[in-house]
Amino acid sequence: MLFIFANMPTPGGVNETYENILLRIDKADVDFLRRTLLWLTFAVTPLTLLELREAVAMEDDMTTYEQLEDSRLLRPEDILAIGGCLLSVSDEGYVKLAHLSVKSYLLSTDLKNHTALSRFGMDLAGAKDELAKVSLRYMCLDSLASGPASTLQDWEKRLGCHPLLHHASRSWSYYYRAASPRPQLSEQVSAFFDDRSRGSFMSWVQMLSSNWIFKWDEYPRHATPLYYAAWFGLGDVVAHLLTSGVDINAPGSRFGGTALHGATLREHPRVMEALLATAADPSQADFNHVAPLHTAARIGNPEVIRLLLDYGASKDKADSLGETPLDWAKKAGQQLSLKLIEGSDVTTPSRPPKTDGQKAVLVSAVSVPTNAMPKNAMANNAIANNAMANNAMANNAMANNAMPRNAMAENAKRRKDNWRKSTTMGRPASFG
Repeated sequence: MLFIFANMPTPGGVNETYENILLRIDKADVDFLRRTLLWLTFAVTPLTLLELREAVAMEDDMTTYEQLEDSRLLRPEDILAIGGCLLSVSDEGYVKLAHLSVKSYLLSTDLKNHTALSRFGMDLAGAKDELAKVSLRYMCLDSLASGPASTLQDWEKRLGCHPLLHHASRSWSYYYRAASPRPQLSEQVSAFFDDRSRGSFMSWVQMLSSNWIFKWDEYPRHATPLYYAAWFGLGDVVAHLLTSGVDINAPGSRFGGTALHGATLREHPRVMEALLATAADPSQADFNHVAPLHTAARIGNPEVIRLLLDYGASKDKADSLGETPLDWAKKAGQQLSLKLIEGSDVTTPSRPPKTDGQKAVLVSAVSVPTNAMPKNAMANNAIANNAMANNAMANNAMANNAMPRNAMAENAKRRKDNWRKSTTMGRPASFG
């Protein structure tokens, strides 16, 4: 492999080599290879052979697990045989493109215009659209549509039978936000958040909440589509749900947070404003008596804090320990939060109040920029074509009970109230 690339001094030579490789692919394997290259080019986290085999087996009209089984390659290793020198496997067991020049070729205009190979040509928006559709379709298979697993044995069996479930559940929203959604994908997303898909939706919620095997059953039975749409910044979904008569102030997270709590914690100001303009209560507390302003004070995002204050959020709301948003700001060392809540003059830009007509337009038009992918997702996209990043390696170590020293020290220092604060003041790995 290294010898081949060492003798490719010009991009033209590299492209010609890749062209010859693709032209020799058996016709029966073309679709599998195209999907494989698509996932390895645009996946937000690295994929194992088992995960990749699941992803490339999914078809547009697939709805049952039996269909998926029939479509799978007999052996995961067959992917490497089909991809040949275009693919490699890292020491950690993740499949990746053999070289960054492979990605450049797949995104090139030459490939898109190639008479025989144009189907391999790719672009970001179209690729994200396809990955979002596949991930959602996977979570809506009949084997998951019955709802959450009811026993640990069923949970472990579900994970074993659905190798792509972890990736699909955590990544589809990032693909969706980075796509230029076509009508089919938009309809698919709307259907997923509809009450008629409650079983699939709750299976997803269970997966999000179960970041450890021992937490498989710690998901909110009262989860609401509005909360999770707001948490992930899915502005169009939030706008659709707001017009369908949902209870905007209903508790939706494990700890009783409303959709406004979710949008606040994840710093989605446009979603927050749509909720507030539709009468979301800016002072409603969760089960721990934590209001959105508590969380905003700790995070320190001035736009988020201003929004809540502009819509009348209480500055004196006390949590279950009697602490106000000011107390949270002080403990977090957020001086800007303190000044904003106290009403001091600060240099952050302010917005004039909106009229009722402007608020109505905001609710109907709220959306999230297609390039608003979270930083960790963008980093993971680079990981897919290179090595694992340090944070991924740290998470892997934690999964093997190797808690970092600073985390252990922090745990000891805050043992009295760490449980409550970690679920409301911090950025939990689980999804509320």
